[in-house]
Amino acid sequence: VPAKDAIRAIRHSGGTCVLAHPGSYNWPEFAIEKQLAALWKLGLRGVECHHPLNSPSVCLQCVNFCQRHNLLETGGSDDHGNLPDRQMGVPYVSSMLLAGTELAQHIH
Repeated sequence: VPAKDAIRAIRHSGGTCVLAHPGSYNWPEFAIEKQLAALWKLGLRGVECHHPLNSPSVCLQCVNFCQRHNLLETGGSDDHGNLPDRQMGVPYVSSMLLAGTELAQHIH
């Protein structure tokens, strides 16, 4: 599905479009900002900045992009229980990242 169609469908259904684990897309590190900017222009509302597949450089670029564009900065371990290289809660991500955002009302 083209990104513009996926973003449109998510937003149309009332969802918030967040790009998952950008470190897994094999984008050259010098092109991450360009890729994020293109998705942002289509309606992207957040980026999974903190993820085991994101290198420290990718994480930093994503955090900086989110902060500059007022996007959600999310993260997670992506541990589905069957990945030996993953550990639940690593990297640690505080729910405070979502404070004051459109998703904050959904945190219980």
